[in-house]
Amino acid sequence: MLRGRVGHRIVGIPPFQMLPGTEIKGPGDRGRLVLSLEDPKGMIMFGLRNEVLEETQREPDEVLAALDKVTREDIQRVAQDIIREERLNLAAIGPFDEPDRFEKSLSA
Repeated sequence: MLRGRVGHRIVGIPPFQMLPGTEIKGPGDRGRLVLSLEDPKGMIMFGLRNEVLEETQREPDEVLAALDKVTREDIQRVAQDIIREERLNLAAIGPFDEPDRFEKSLSA
């Protein structure tokens, strides 16, 4: 069994690097929500999700306005809180012809 730490060197993400502007699309990211609200079933699911999961009653326009207020800095702050080296996990399921390849990466 392979055990060890998984860090930014394995995942390939430098720690706490600001996302480039091209990675965040802005208003275009609301497209899925807007499209789902065009269908009666989507409207029902939107209402139920708000009522049951969030215990609130919000209009779609309120949610869209809140999405428009999200900044790159907001996303970066939340990402830094959630994505931390001590929280990363890796599962390697084999058998492998060359397990040493993985063991070297994980023994740091």
